[in-house]
Order: sequence, then structure tokens, then C-alpha cells
Amino acid sequence: RELYSTIKKFGFGEKTNIMLPSENHGILRHPEKWSKNSKTFISIGQELSSTTLQIALAYSAIANGGKLMEPRIIKKVVSPNKIYSYESKAIRNIGSTEVMNRIKYFLEKVVSEGTGENAKIKHFRVGGKTGTAEKFIDGEYSKDKFISSFVGVFPIEKPKYVCVVIVDSPEYGKHWGSETAAPIVKNIFSKIIHLTKYKEENH
Repeated sequence: RELYSTIKKFGFGEKTNIMLPSENHGILRHPEKWSKNSKTFISIGQELSSTTLQIALAYSAIANGGKLMEPRIIKKVVSPNKIYSYESKAIRNIGSTEVMNRIKYFLEKVVSEGTGENAKIKHFRVGGKTGTAEKFIDGEYSKDKFISSFVGVFPIEKPKYVCVVIVDSPEYGKHWGSETAAPIVKNIFSKIIHLTKYKEENH
């Protein structure tokens, strides 16, 4: 039940109540419906499902030190040169700053020397996590159809951005999150650095 409770705290298995139609709450079964192997499978991402927004909010909570935030939609940007600021509302605390900092340390290691190396940006510290999930088709996990993903946090030492990229059914053989999604996140963060003159302001 501790694993279930922690997953729930991060917002999985429930709607975010964002003002968009037909939001899905994902799948997170109650422990009473788990099998003896469920804890192991859930720990590696099977026997449950989530939305991209749920993933973004969970990583944002890690990035900000442990607060699950209420999401909001920006309808339009009137002036691209104007800095917009919105008051953020926390839904709940999900963990201590110390724990979240420890997770961020591992996320940086994923990029600096692990599976997320394709998200590296020279002179900058990026954190992230790759994902390569078998698609669930006709009641079983596919062996050649995958959902590849990468979640990036930038800059990892003082996060301002969380970016989630999901690639549905990439070419088999190049289906790993490290090969498909990670380079896309790198490209997005690189453009942010360029457009916001982040390099000049912070170095």
C-alpha cells in the first residue's frame, strides 16, 4: 500500500481537472486488485497507464522541491517579447526537498552518463529520464510496437522548465527513448537557451 499511496500522491490514477474536455485519469488499480507480482511490474511501469500531463506534473513536483502543482492552459501569447507571470497553486506536498534533490541528482546522472546522453547540452546541466514502453495491444504487450519518451528538466540545479516528449510507434530498432525522444528535448531546450539569451544571462 505504500507504493500505491506514493503513486497517488504524484497524481497518477486521477484527473488533473484541467479545463479541457475528455481528460483521462489513467489506470492505477487499488492494491486489493493487485497480484503477487504487481508490485514488481508497477515499479517498472507496467500494469498502469498515465497521461502526458500527469507525467509532466509529477516531474514538475520533483523539480520544484516536492509540490504537486495545479496545471493551467495558456490560450495565447499576445507578445512574444513580453515575460508573462502567473500565480501558481499547489495541490499538495508529496515529499521533502531533500528527497526531491536526491532524485534530481539521479536525473542528472541519467543525462551525464546514462541512457539520456543524447539530451546533453554543452556547458549546461540537464536532468531527465528515458522511457521505452511496450504498447498494450489486444490484451497483451507488443514485441515490436512501443511508446518512446523522454522527460527533461532544465537547468537541473535550479529548474525552470520541464519538457515531456512522447513518440508513438517509432521505427523498430530505433524505438528507444534515448534515440527518439531525448534528441527532441535537447533541441527544444537549445532553442529556449537561444531565444531567451539564457546563456548570456546565466554564465
